[in-house]
Amino acid sequence: MRKKKHLGFWVVLAAWTLGFSLLSSQAKASPEVPIKTAICELAKHPKQFHEKVVEVFAYYENDGVRHNEITDPSCPNVRVVLILNMASDGLPSLALALAKGQQGTQDKSISGTFQGWLTWKPNEKHSLVIWVTKIEGLTVVPNKASVSAETGEQISTNEASLLADNLPEKTTVCEIMKNTEQYDGRRVLVSVFIESDAMHGSFLVDASCPHVGIPLGPSISNKGMEELHTAIWKGLPGTIDKTITVTVKGIFMWAPDSFPTHELIIEEIHDMKTWPKSPDDPWNQKLFEQN
Repeated sequence: MRKKKHLGFWVVLAAWTLGFSLLSSQAKASPEVPIKTAICELAKHPKQFHEKVVEVFAYYENDGVRHNEITDPSCPNVRVVLILNMASDGLPSLALALAKGQQGTQDKSISGTFQGWLTWKPNEKHSLVIWVTKIEGLTVVPNKASVSAETGEQISTNEASLLADNLPEKTTVCEIMKNTEQYDGRRVLVSVFIESDAMHGSFLVDASCPHVGIPLGPSISNKGMEELHTAIWKGLPGTIDKTITVTVKGIFMWAPDSFPTHELIIEEIHDMKTWPKSPDDPWNQKLFEQN
């Protein structure tokens, strides 16, 4: 009976990752040549650009919670909503930019080129939406003053402190998945189990909430990645015959309109431990109890 329950966990994992793989391949198939334009032009002639792939230079704005928009100083009242895709080229660069200074863009200006599929729905509050496929050429410039989240007053800051990377917040997979919007764009440090089928991807999981996980996203550096890859492929591919634990530092990204909706962009992996899997392992017992 226990073996069936454990197998059920792997069936769910494989189905989830296979769905992600199919959607990602479809999104990348037959890309259109983007129309180079500007946000002001999109606002003037939205029908002309509706359901077209466009490319614009713009300023990225994020309120530190969830809203992603781009603007252009030439038409400051126009705001285009961005729908981020975890498969988007350049997403790690945006994550790194957001992880500098305070959360969001209240203390910094982020500009770059954004490419994606535009939709126009004139009867909706946010009528212009770009489904992002590529981000490049990002520049981060600190504001000379930012607004205090507690008092609403401007506070002076210096460029060095604004451009400094955030220290990672030590947390758990369970806590992140309970508060996805709160952790969006934040640098975190988590100690986790690795679950992988060696084909569709690897997941960060926690025995306290075994039915949720965070996909292992692209790696910004190679710190610990080669060691993890070797461990996953030792013996049977994946983790069906082995238990792997690691501590991971990275930037959590949450995009509820994308698939997958979330992932951790990896900066560093360390403290890796691995041992043969058996039914007596605490991690396996936890899976059996909650399946």
